Amino acid sequence: MEQSKNLSWKEIKEKYPNQWVAIANFSDDPDFPTNSQGNVYAHSADEAELVKILKKKGDDLPLAIEYTGQRLVPNFHGGIWPQPEQ
Repeated sequence: MEQSKNLSWKEIKEKYPNQWVAIANFSDDPDFPTNSQGNVYAHSADEAELVKILKKKGDDLPLAIEYTGQRLVPNFHGGIWPQPEQ
């Protein structure tokens, strides 16, 4: 799998919807990932599968791992709520 060209977070979300993405060469922004950009190094709909892909590649690159879809977070009643969009 080849690295993508340098993409903004918005472009990454559009190109890889509902995917776990490993981002290389990411910009160091305090509002990461919202105002950041980088190269998608690997991606998968399943987080565990992404980890397997990264282990198989065996590279020692600094990577940021993010989910491009809407995450659900637990609430204090035991249910789940959608996390606000990034």
